[in-house]
Amino acid sequence: MNAVRCLAWISLALFITTLPTAAAEPSDPESAIRRLVRANAEKDLPTLSHMMAHDADIISYGVAGRKYVGWPELEQGMKEEFLNAQKLEISIKELKVWTKGDLAWYAMELDYIRYVTDDAGLKKT
Repeated sequence: MNAVRCLAWISLALFITTLPTAAAEPSDPESAIRRLVRANAEKDLPTLSHMMAHDADIISYGVAGRKYVGWPELEQGMKEEFLNAQKLEISIKELKVWTKGDLAWYAMELDYIRYVTDDAGLKKT
């Protein structure tokens, strides 16, 4: 299997505050991170935008070590990824969440599988 393994260290980059959620959805930091990963796999940019900080100096890391500074840069990178990939499969291999007061940070390892179309049809990258 050609899975791209991604180790994302996000420190002081994602401030998880009280987010409006459906009554059945937990609002703890780990659940929020899992919702973010699910939204990414589903190419759900509105949910990602709603859940993530839009600070000008927020730093986010994506696959292949891509670094994004500020929400507009991350949003553009995600739009490009969503257009280029026909399908995304993202599974969390390991997730560790730390909290202190209303601040949360995490380390996560993902299997990030992209499906793209080429001359031979759909293939994993």
